[in-house]
Parts: sequence; structure tokens; C-alpha cells
Amino acid sequence: MKKRISEIEMLKGFLEAKGFNTFTNNGCFDIIAKKGRDMFLLKVLLNIDSLTENEARNLKIIAKYMSATPIIIGKRTRKENLHDFAVYERFGIPSITNTTFKNYIAGIKPFIKATRGGLRVKVDSKKINKALSKYSLHYLAQAAGISIKTARKCRDGNVISLEMACRVEELLNDSIACGIDLEKDYKVRDIEATCPFERLVEYVLGNFDMAFSFVKRTPFNMLLKKDEIMISTTSQNMSLIKNKIQQMRTFKEKFDVPSFIIIKRTKRKVMAGLPIFGIDEIKDLGCYENLCYEVKERSAARV
Repeated sequence: MKKRISEIEMLKGFLEAKGFNTFTNNGCFDIIAKKGRDMFLLKVLLNIDSLTENEARNLKIIAKYMSATPIIIGKRTRKENLHDFAVYERFGIPSITNTTFKNYIAGIKPFIKATRGGLRVKVDSKKINKALSKYSLHYLAQAAGISIKTARKCRDGNVISLEMACRVEELLNDSIACGIDLEKDYKVRDIEATCPFERLVEYVLGNFDMAFSFVKRTPFNMLLKKDEIMISTTSQNMSLIKNKIQQMRTFKEKFDVPSFIIIKRTKRKVMAGLPIFGIDEIKDLGCYENLCYEVKERSAARV
């Protein structure tokens, strides 16, 4: 545990030194880092196989709503240490070493894909076809010690084993690997309400013509999106709300995300700098546009 915490702190320091705005969380993610349009949602694990399916689903939902890139930073699997410059996957989320991530931030993309069949490389067909202007396909295969089938895969820009790629690179004295882009769109089913009050909130917001999902083990427990992203904490238990307020305020200030609280009933308009609504108030607002307007009005009031 201490080693993992140390890894998180060092990674946070690295990102801040590179100009990223960061937020740490002890839950489904460890760090959110944002700089310009780039936003990374990071989970640090010594063993990437310890990631659970529920954690992965929460990560992908947050990534989808916040247009962020989820990445697992790890050292090993149950069977082996992770290779630098290689991308592994757990539940569809890219998993890489600390060194690989730092290189990625510096603009150096990983180029090895770890699969069940071993380490693979996607070939840059432009470089191979440039070489084929000098050599025949059969010469390339023979000189590199690869099969004609593998040579054709190189020519067509397909995936080949790392070992075969190294042989071709040695012959051509040049890299033939395509860099791997870690950003991608996540299509994931939203998490449904799990308690009676969440189900009530879900029912009321179902008429607001917007996407929303509940999430777990985060500073907020709901993400909403139509024209812009909003976050919310919903609970009929005020003590649970109080435990999340400071984290929500910090998150809101760091990333400029409209944030609000939904509770069973309240006479207050603002609580600790965050807009607060009773569920009947949300129902009376009736639509997404009215909700956005009221959140902004109460945020500006801060009373």
C-alpha cells in the first residue's frame, strides 16, 4: 500500500511539473490530470490484474462523460513484469508502465501491443513500400529471415510479432512500427441507480432530455451531460453529502465543472459554495436548460 501511495505522489508531482492541473482521489481512479484539451484519468496499480470489472466500468463512464483518457499505470501482471513501450489492456483500458506514460506525455508513443499471442507491432506500410522500391518482396523476406507471408503483412501495414519486426528493422536500419494512440471513444452502458433515492432522482431526470449516469467511489456520484458536463452528489442522508462537499468543491474549482447537490428536501439554495436542490425543486425545473440556468445562478450567488 505504501509503495502504491508513493507511486501516486511521484506521478502527481511529475504531471504538475509538466503543467497539468491534478486532482487525487482514493477510489475508482487515483489522479485526474488536465492540460489544455488533454485529460487523463489514471489508476495506479502494482499488479494490473487487480483491477476489477466494476472499477473499469466506472473509469470508462467518467472518461466518456468528461472526454478523458483512462489509463492504468502498473508494474506487472500476475505472470510477468510489464514491458516499457508496450500497451496491455484490462477490460478494454490501456495499461502501461510509468516510463511508457511519461514518454507518452513527452510525445513518444508506445509501439508494442501486448496480446495473448505475445508482443505485436503494427507496421508502418509507407516505410516498407519505400524499401520495396529498392528491394523485391522476396529479397526482403530472405534477407530479414522472415516468411514471404510476413513480408506481405509488412507491405500491407498489418500486425506482426515483435521478433519479426526487429529483424526487418535491423535489415532496413530504421524503425517500422506505428505509434499507438491511447485516446479512444468508450461505449459503455451507464450504471443504474442502486438505492431508492437514486431511483427517484433517475425517474425525475429521465424527463430532462440528457444523458446521465451514477458512478461509485468518486468525489461525486452522478455525471450529467447534454451541452456540457455537470457533476452532482445525490443522497437523502446529509451526513454523506457533507463528507463529499470539500472534494466536490476542489474538483469544481480545478476543472471548472458545474456542480450541485440533490437531497430529499432543503430550504437552502447554496451549501458550502455549492448549489443545493431538494428533489421537488429538480422536478419543478422540468428540463435541462432550466437546471443549467439555476445551477449557474446559485453558483454565482454563493450564499
